[in-house]
Order: sequence, then C-alpha cells, then structure tokens
Amino acid sequence: MNDVFAYYCGMMDKLLDRSPVLRTYFQHPYALTDYIEYSDIAILFGATRGCLYSYDYDYVVKFDTEEDYLGGSCCEREVGTYKAAVRHGLGECFASAAYIGTYQREVTAYSFEDMSDCCEESDDAFLRIAEERGLEMQNYVISIPFYGYEKATEADISFPKTDDEKKYLNSSVSPLTQRGIEIAATFLEYYGKEMYEALTQFCEDYEINDLHSGNIGSVDGRPVIIDYGGYFTDM
Repeated sequence: MNDVFAYYCGMMDKLLDRSPVLRTYFQHPYALTDYIEYSDIAILFGATRGCLYSYDYDYVVKFDTEEDYLGGSCCEREVGTYKAAVRHGLGECFASAAYIGTYQREVTAYSFEDMSDCCEESDDAFLRIAEERGLEMQNYVISIPFYGYEKATEADISFPKTDDEKKYLNSSVSPLTQRGIEIAATFLEYYGKEMYEALTQFCEDYEINDLHSGNIGSVDGRPVIIDYGGYFTDM
C-alpha cells in the first residue's frame, strides 16, 4: 500500500496546487453536494466519507467527512470490519480496505472558518468573495488520514434464476434483501447458499446496512460490498 499512498499524495498535491477552494476545504472536509471532477481525478462524496478516485489507478482513497455514530472514524470502522470479514473467511465479499498513511502539507489559504460557506463555489468566485470580505491568506497544515480500497467497477446485478431461488430470497431476512432481492441474488449466484448465509449473519453482526446498488461493485469479476461502514439515521 506504500505505492498507493505515494500516488494519492501526489494527486492531492496537484489538487491543492490547482484550487484555492480545496486548500480551504481540506482544512476540515465535509460532504459537498456535488462531486468535483478534473481530467485525471474526481472527488466523490457519500454521507460520511469522501473518495479520491483516479481514472488511471487500481485503488481509490477514502477520507472521513463525518464521525460514525459512536463518535469515531467511519473509515477505521470499515477497516476493522474488513479485517473481521477476512477472519471469518468472507474477505472476498468486500472491497479490501486499509489505513495507508496520513497526508500532511502546509498550504497558504483562506481559513475554513471564514470561507466554509463558499466551498462549492468556483475558484474564481471563491477568490472574489474572499476579497470582498477583506480576508487574507494564512499558513495552515492540512492533515488527512488516507484509507486505500480496491477500485470496483459497476456490478452486474442478477435476478433469481428459478422460482425456488426467488422464494428462498423473498423469505430471507438479510441486509442484502433490504433494497430488493436482486442484490441478494447476485451474491447468492456467485458465492453459493452457504457463503450467502454466512455473509448475511456477518452483515447483521457488524451492522452493515444501506446495501443499495451504489454500494455494490465488482472486483475481478466477483460481486463485492464497497461501502460497509454502516449508515445510522436514528443515532
């Protein structure tokens, strides 16, 4: 994972060199409404994490934008869950996750406290607003823990092949069936009934929910869960 860390540190350097908005934003990352896209990299956002996505690399990097429901790191929670899945013989059902290092860099930027409400503006508009507010840039140290994940492609979602399979999945109480039986059918078809049931129990034990199609992907032809930190709306 040292190569992954070095690669994405280089990409972050490029992003910060390009954008005064990002030099402010990354002082205290939070989930933006829209993703940010350049020719070689995108920044995507979920409810609790951001994702650096390079179009030319086999791994992605996630970083926290919110604490988990226990007040900890959502990414650390996911790394721990992946390690547990490996111990249970279910590692192949997940996109691998690991802490790879903390990116640090000193930048000259407007403070997050003064400009956090403008982080979805264009760079030109951001600079104009800062000038109108009479602000001056200062030096800040950006420090962001990076977590490396296998890059997944879009999964081919399956449908039950037989009436018995459909009946079985409709009766299955599983986090994999919460958004419909198609995701469950995808895992059942590839991994078989025994592993499907073990995965169901594991997801229940580790509170892995929110398993919609956007959180399922494919790595080397196998379906995997790519977002498994859990999502808790009532905490």
